[in-house]
Amino acid sequence: SIITTDIVSFFLTSSGCSPGWETIKLDDKVAFQSSVYTNNGVSYTSDRALDGNNATCSNTVPQPITWWTVDLLGLYEISCITIYNVNQDNIDPRGARILIGNSSERNAADTTECATINTTTKGENNTFNCENGPKWGRYVTVYKNTSGLVILCEVTMKGRKKGTIKHSYPLS
Repeated sequence: SIITTDIVSFFLTSSGCSPGWETIKLDDKVAFQSSVYTNNGVSYTSDRALDGNNATCSNTVPQPITWWTVDLLGLYEISCITIYNVNQDNIDPRGARILIGNSSERNAADTTECATINTTTKGENNTFNCENGPKWGRYVTVYKNTSGLVILCEVTMKGRKKGTIKHSYPLS
């Protein structure tokens, strides 16, 4: 029998969002993912999705639950994300969720769902405006809780910065 791998592989871009929202600068942000795929000595790490080059991708290994998260290092109001799904065999991002929250944990208590990816359209942009209006948070996650991969080749989003994160360190 033939086994097909469910892959979430797309570019997140900022075109197609409602006017008036700013492109959030991401190249100075911190990203992390559920696992790192390595091939021929190249590690497809999470930061590759923030490098401004859509030819370099982050890529997880196949697992029952896969995810990619960016820490915006501040509080943002996020309006929308446009996803370009590459034209590649075995791509089916349906069911992956875009989550926004103030914790890097990916559970319902700590995040709000911006949108669910509900299309398999390949080779074109698909805009996902946050359902029921913009969402607030520090972390943005692409989360797939069905077996497969998450591949992100470039990530941008539109929103507004609403606050900074204050760090407190214990005095010893």
